Amino acid sequence: MARDYDEAIHGELICPFCPRGKMSIRRPKNRRDHFVVKNRSSHTCDYFSNSIEDKVSHYPSDTVMVNRQGSNLTFTLFVDGDTHLTVDKKYPSISLPSSRAYKHQSYESVTKTRSVPKAKISMMFIQDMYDLIKSNENDKALSFKFKISKKSFKVREIIPEVQDILKLDKKKSLKKHKRFIVGTIFKCSRNVKSGNLLLTLKREIDEDGSFIYTNVVVMKEYLEKMGYCEVDFRVQRKIILYSKPKVDRKRKAITVFARSEEDMILWHDKSKDHDYVNSEIEKHIDNYLSYQGIVHYVPSLEVGKELFTLSTKENKFYVPGWIVYIGSKPIIMEYCGHYPTEHKELMKHKINYFSSLEQYNFIALEKEDLIPKFEGLERKLKNIVTRLDLKPFTYYGPK
Repeated sequence: MARDYDEAIHGELICPFCPRGKMSIRRPKNRRDHFVVKNRSSHTCDYFSNSIEDKVSHYPSDTVMVNRQGSNLTFTLFVDGDTHLTVDKKYPSISLPSSRAYKHQSYESVTKTRSVPKAKISMMFIQDMYDLIKSNENDKALSFKFKISKKSFKVREIIPEVQDILKLDKKKSLKKHKRFIVGTIFKCSRNVKSGNLLLTLKREIDEDGSFIYTNVVVMKEYLEKMGYCEVDFRVQRKIILYSKPKVDRKRKAITVFARSEEDMILWHDKSKDHDYVNSEIEKHIDNYLSYQGIVHYVPSLEVGKELFTLSTKENKFYVPGWIVYIGSKPIIMEYCGHYPTEHKELMKHKINYFSSLEQYNFIALEKEDLIPKFEGLERKLKNIVTRLDLKPFTYYGPK
C-alpha cells in the first residue's frame, strides 16, 4: 500500500500514524479530496489530521487525550490539584503560581531542561493548539473543544464567529478579542477616486434567521504595502480579520477597515513541502514541482520588493508565484487562471514585465496546462530544458 498521497491513486493508503491502519482517498464533487479511515478496527491510533496529530504527539498521553466524534475533536487535559481556567483573553490561560515563566515557551524546549507539572503542560498545549488553529483558520476547528478540571470550552469562545460579533459588541467585549472574523469574499470592487477596495463577504445567518452583512474596506496604503490588487481578492477566497469592526446592531451590519498588515491576512494553502501558496490550484502545482524533485521556492513580499520593483517612487512591484531552478537560468512561473475577464489587462502587464527580464526565463500557466496530467506544464518546462525526466502526475485539484 502507498504511503504518499499521490501514490495512493494507484492503490490503498496506509495511515501515517500506525503501521497497519487502512486509509483511502475520497474525491467528492463539491469539496477537495481528503483522507478517510477505511477500516477503523485496523487502526491503533486516533487518526484525524496530520498537523494536529503532529502537535499532539509531542505531549505525554497521561496529560493530553484526544477524542473524535465525526469532525469534532475534544482534547481532555489532565492536571494535578485545583486549576482555574480562563478563556476571555488573547490566549486562554491556566491560573497557577509562577505559570508565566512557561507562557511563551514550547513544550519541547521546556522539557529538555526540567520536569514540568501537568497543569503547565496543559496550558502550553492549549496555546499551541490555539496558534495552530489561528494560522490554519478552519471552519470545523471552531467546534473543537477543550476539557480541563470539569470545565470545557469551544475554540469559538476564544475566536468568535461572525454572528458572535453583534453579541460581543452589545456586551462591550469586543476589545478582549484579538481575532474577529474569518470570512469568504463574495464581491470585490474598487473606488476609483480613493483607490480603496470594498469587499463584501458572504453573508452569515443570525440565530433569528436574519442575515448579517460584513463589508471590508481595504485601504490604498495597505494594497501598496502588500503589493496586492483586485485579483488577490477573488471571489470565494477567505480572509482573516484582526482589526476591530464597527458594528451597526440595528442594521446587523459589520464594517472592518484594513490599513496595515496587522489588520488582515489573506488565506493561503499549504503544499506538501510547506510552501504557502494563494490557492488550492497553486498548491497542486507546488506539489507537482516537489514530486518531480524540481528545486523551487515561493517568493516572499520582501523578495518581490527587492527583485521585481517596477517603480520605487510609486512602490509598485510584483511577487511571482514561483522561482524554479532548472536550466541555465532561473524560471519565473506564474499561474494566470485566477484573472477574470475584467482584469486581463493586469495579467498582460505582469506577463510582459516578467517576460522582459533577461536574467530569468518565464512560464505563464493556465488551468488547461494542468488537466489531466500536467501535460501543458511539462511541455513548457521541456521547451526550456529539453533533457528533463518527468514522472506522470495526475491533477486532482478544482476543475
